Amino acid sequence: MVRPKTMQLLTLLLENVGDTVSKGHILETVWDDVVVDDQVIFQSIKELRKIFCGEEVIKTIPRKGYIWLQPVEQVSNVADKTANSKLHNRKFSKSFAVICFAIFTMAIALITLSKDSPSDPPISGSLVVLPVNNQINDADHKWVRYGAMDQLIQRLHSTHTAGVLEADYVFDVIARAKAPFTALDKKHIEQIFQVSGANLIVAMTLTGSPNDYQLLYTLYYRDNVEKGTVSNGQVNQAVDNLAGIIGKRLDKDYALPDDNYESSLANEILSNAIVLKLEGEFKQAIDLLNAAIITHPLAIIERRILGQLLVEQRFPFQQAFDVLQQGISQAKAVNEKKELVRLNFWQGVNHLQHGKPDTAQTFFTAAKEGAQQIKDWLYLAYLEEVNGQLYQFEGNFSQANTSYHKAMDYHQVMQCPLGYTNGLMNLSQLAYAQNQHAQALKFAQQALSVAKQRELIDKKMVVEQWLTQLSNEIKPE
Repeated sequence: MVRPKTMQLLTLLLENVGDTVSKGHILETVWDDVVVDDQVIFQSIKELRKIFCGEEVIKTIPRKGYIWLQPVEQVSNVADKTANSKLHNRKFSKSFAVICFAIFTMAIALITLSKDSPSDPPISGSLVVLPVNNQINDADHKWVRYGAMDQLIQRLHSTHTAGVLEADYVFDVIARAKAPFTALDKKHIEQIFQVSGANLIVAMTLTGSPNDYQLLYTLYYRDNVEKGTVSNGQVNQAVDNLAGIIGKRLDKDYALPDDNYESSLANEILSNAIVLKLEGEFKQAIDLLNAAIITHPLAIIERRILGQLLVEQRFPFQQAFDVLQQGISQAKAVNEKKELVRLNFWQGVNHLQHGKPDTAQTFFTAAKEGAQQIKDWLYLAYLEEVNGQLYQFEGNFSQANTSYHKAMDYHQVMQCPLGYTNGLMNLSQLAYAQNQHAQALKFAQQALSVAKQRELIDKKMVVEQWLTQLSNEIKPE
């Protein structure tokens, strides 16, 4: 069943084949009778992509809009004549013919594509891999809970429609959902969906014994659940087999990377440090991270997380610099692209915090080039947010506005409500800086609406404080 607004959007795209249809034009044409934001467009585009079983029929043009990719042929006039005879309304008959053609096209597409495509359409939004429920309780398998989780994450890669969340960000999502790091149940899964942009959550349970492992997996989609089992004599190979299954959901041409991956999160010290960091126990987290670096010969992720924590807690410049720079050198040596993006970003922030903007830009440029190469949507969004803040500080409000919207576009690839809320807050503060008080209130109220709807409790409090400040400072004329 296709929603009326989604059908109207499809009609609009078909009427403009080959041309980019802007978000503004879509809102004015399809949602002209209500006040909504860009979120409704993203939802309808997602529905249309799902209808066509993941075939690339609609392309997102960042910051501009959407374009229909497939050729469209004019249908016969039979439908028009029938409609005219019944409805006696030429204007409506034209729309009716287009809608009939759209429905006919979808039916043919579904029949045709079902022969060649997998039963599930490619994943869009975010993919969340949860810690493994390890039912083999011995010293040799303690690494599995977080290590196998991280291995699966690293064996997958983001696409142009989906982003695979890194392990430490998954921990952040779990904390945001007020869920425990152990014993996650159905209500916690539902809450993770609510607070994140996840369209697929992967849960795993390891059972069996050495040389006879069973990796039970559950793929939670927003509208259905898929279960299965992978059996193998090695845990790592079972995880790789599952990565192959999920990879096909991300991209029909997906292939596992050739290199073998050794998870840093197999080190229990590191995983405990990440949990302590999320719980606000920063000193203990720093101590554990330093211990993890000592015990792990190639401590790239350990150095990145430690460096990030030192920057966030505003430790002395040189202390954070040394940790991050050592991580950058190691990441370059082994061509670890994902962590190199993050290390360069946080080194840039470190320089920026200590009044070194020119050097910071060198690191930001390196981070951006790497993030574009691997489609790291999250850090591309972070980089644009930093750009926006710099432009705003310099009084270049037009460029700041552009950067903030770019960041929101990147967050929307992952359908991240927190990123979208942050973007609205950035736009609100930018409008306030330009004395555009009505706009500042509008963006802040939209941010509060998203935070409430998606149950972003901590962010809701921040937005409410900003709204209170606006209300107190903005006097009615």
